[in-house]
Amino acid sequence: MPSTFPPPSVERHHSRRRSGRQDDPEAQTGNYQHRISHENTPRNSQDPYYQATSAAGAYQTLNPSQQQQNYNPTHDSIQAQQAPGDSQNTSTYQPPTSSHAPHQSSHHQRNTGHGGAGGSSGGLLSTFQRRGAHTDGRKSNRGPPGHNLQHQPSPFDYKSQGGRWEDIRGHIVAMSGEFVGTIMFLWFALSAAQVTSMSNPDAGGLQTPQTLLFIALAFGFSLTVNAWAFYRISGGLFNPAVVVGMVVAGTLPWMRGLFLIPAQLLGCMVAAALVQCMFPGDVATTITRLSPGVSIARGLFIEMFLTALLVFTILMLAAEKHQATFLAPVGIGLSLFVAELSGVYFTGGSLNPARSFGPSVAARSFPGHHWIYWLGPILGALLAAAYYRLVKYLNYEEANPGQDATDPKDQ
Repeated sequence: MPSTFPPPSVERHHSRRRSGRQDDPEAQTGNYQHRISHENTPRNSQDPYYQATSAAGAYQTLNPSQQQQNYNPTHDSIQAQQAPGDSQNTSTYQPPTSSHAPHQSSHHQRNTGHGGAGGSSGGLLSTFQRRGAHTDGRKSNRGPPGHNLQHQPSPFDYKSQGGRWEDIRGHIVAMSGEFVGTIMFLWFALSAAQVTSMSNPDAGGLQTPQTLLFIALAFGFSLTVNAWAFYRISGGLFNPAVVVGMVVAGTLPWMRGLFLIPAQLLGCMVAAALVQCMFPGDVATTITRLSPGVSIARGLFIEMFLTALLVFTILMLAAEKHQATFLAPVGIGLSLFVAELSGVYFTGGSLNPARSFGPSVAARSFPGHHWIYWLGPILGALLAAAYYRLVKYLNYEEANPGQDATDPKDQ
């Protein structure tokens, strides 16, 4: 056998001639698809697999007298066939039907092979064994590009694989998580906010910087702990505005959102009722109201921008996967803490329709501007979702690459 390998262009030329024939017998036996996958492999002259198949193709192409013989160093049949009406021979790689096929003595004698090909048979055998080409009884992983790729669902991909019952069961579990999580989040936050009014009853409703800091810490840490605890059950949202923002951003299915919002509203009412029953004082002190001198329009836009910060933080830290996703509840809680520092004094720092709705129901008192605590957070969520979709469309990862690299060499 000549030791010179054929250039890659010759082999691809033969493959194109074979792939264009309608009467190709390989297209009916299944070998055509395997040959196509073989053609799509990288043509690297240093690749041992490419060297092995190229050597076999060179042997069959350059030895017309042996066209009907098989060259089989590792029980793989590399067979030359001549198509009807085609005067030019082509080499075709055929995978074996079984790894325990009977051995042919002419192909299994001290790596001698056919004539002068025996000198390279041992090298080909070791090359195929190192690459695991059908020598251990397992099926080959080679195939069309992407044939073995599987969908990897994200934590916010709630599509089940078990039918309608599995969908309903998943929605019920998520609803229970949002219901219980909203109760826990608002129970601790509202009870802490009520402490400030009971500890200083002579203040006449005026809030000092110390009380503002106390309320901001209470809401921020309560969200951090409960979001971290319920993240794997329902996502730890506890906020209808956040649900709307994630649905618009495309990170939460709209059907799941329809199930979560009623659970959150029911949970906020239960939490406020428990605070009213379990703690002395009036839960009405926790109702969100505009401070004197703050107009309704100002209050609306304040709530809008405060909520935009919270929702965008959730989208980038929780919905967008990265190296620090497991720490997303910390960043989310800190974003609420920062927003509360600015918003509690002017609007009460709602950022959440459920946070304002629950105490109003429990106290049976709705301010005339209560609607801004619904419209403002929803507008803020839409603003955050719009910017999130914009940066995703523009491939923001390419603007500042290497931010999630763990190796300094990759930065």
